[in-house]
Amino acid sequence: MSNNEKCHENSVRSKREQKRLKRRIICNEKTATKKNKKIKILTRDTEQKTVAYKILKKDNAQRIKPAKRPNLNYFMEAFSFIPQKKLNECLSSIKIAEWKSHSYNKERQYLDFFKEFIYPYYIPEPLLLITILKDLHYTNTSGTRDKSLDYDIIQLSKKWICDIVNGESFYKVNKKYFTKREAHFFLCSKVKYIDTWSVIYIFFEAKCKARNIPDSFCDVIARVFSVKFSQYLDNVILTSFLDLLGRYANDIIIENEFGDICDFILSEILRYKESRNRKLPFSCSGRTLQSVISLANEWHIQVQRDASAKAELQSKSDKQKNEYWKNFPICNFLFENDEFVWNINQLCTFNDLVNEGRNMKHCVASYASCCADGITAIFHVSGQRKSDKTVVISNATVEIRTANRAIVQIKGKCNARVDEITLNVIKRWAQANNLKLSLLH
Repeated sequence: MSNNEKCHENSVRSKREQKRLKRRIICNEKTATKKNKKIKILTRDTEQKTVAYKILKKDNAQRIKPAKRPNLNYFMEAFSFIPQKKLNECLSSIKIAEWKSHSYNKERQYLDFFKEFIYPYYIPEPLLLITILKDLHYTNTSGTRDKSLDYDIIQLSKKWICDIVNGESFYKVNKKYFTKREAHFFLCSKVKYIDTWSVIYIFFEAKCKARNIPDSFCDVIARVFSVKFSQYLDNVILTSFLDLLGRYANDIIIENEFGDICDFILSEILRYKESRNRKLPFSCSGRTLQSVISLANEWHIQVQRDASAKAELQSKSDKQKNEYWKNFPICNFLFENDEFVWNINQLCTFNDLVNEGRNMKHCVASYASCCADGITAIFHVSGQRKSDKTVVISNATVEIRTANRAIVQIKGKCNARVDEITLNVIKRWAQANNLKLSLLH
């Protein structure tokens, strides 16, 4: 290669290198400007945040915190439990105006106020807090008032608190409801307040503890009884059933089986009530637990037969074939994942309940009157595979108590316990519809 050619090649390379350098310089300048913009934005944001934080801190320092002084109108209910002789002394006390609670929670304030001025000794929390609830409410704009669903238990709780505050013997005044041992366990209960059912729970828990029933079984009995026997606290049949459970306290009873026995006892209570005390009440004295279980099984079979016979008569009649009731305001539920499809539908006719009882082999048809009266609502849960929808992987029947929107029973086929997958779907449905889940299944 000659010298001229070498010089030409070097000049071409030098031009290319210069172009590359220019490109690099331009790119570096662009990245530098972007970085500078980001830094400016970040510094501006931090400055604004620090200024806002200082302003908020200054406002919080200047802001006056709400006083913990109680509103006496809120505590007026507590004065109704004081005897008339002591009422004037308590209202004229200077300490009430100066008293401050240590909590912002209204319920806790009420408990503190009650202990400070009304009764200094221990009272079960559910028994005291239920008295704050309104037992009467306005129905329409006309101004007429109607009893709330928990009217009876609220009134009974107020009576019990009056008996405690007056200093009389709680057992002697309430022999209708308690024995001496039961009254002791009732007044010493440490159960926390959840809702109005908490008072009924501690009532039945005290009765179980007085009969030396183990704590684990006490909890099951109190939960089931508070759902099924809330209106029959002083019933003779129920007392004999509790005595039977106390005699066989060490025997293991499956929770599903126990719920079925309670349905049988409830039917006996209703039958005695319908007879207007003309017949002798059903009694568990002299019976064994196994004999009562066999009677409950026979009753379930008879209920299913009666329901089937009624369904056949309805289908033959030219009148309305279905006994229809107003549905509970919860939408039907559809849930899908990669493998399964789940449906939850409400049963709103008598024939639907009969068919549900036939398919699931349990006594759900006996709940027709409760559904018609709006006390309970029954739902059917079914799960199917997406690949083959004819194959049903799971079925369940759900009972909801409409008064407090609580799921009180979840039963599979033949009253079996449902699997975890089905239970999780029901929990998802309950959460979407703001339902309580008491897990009585």
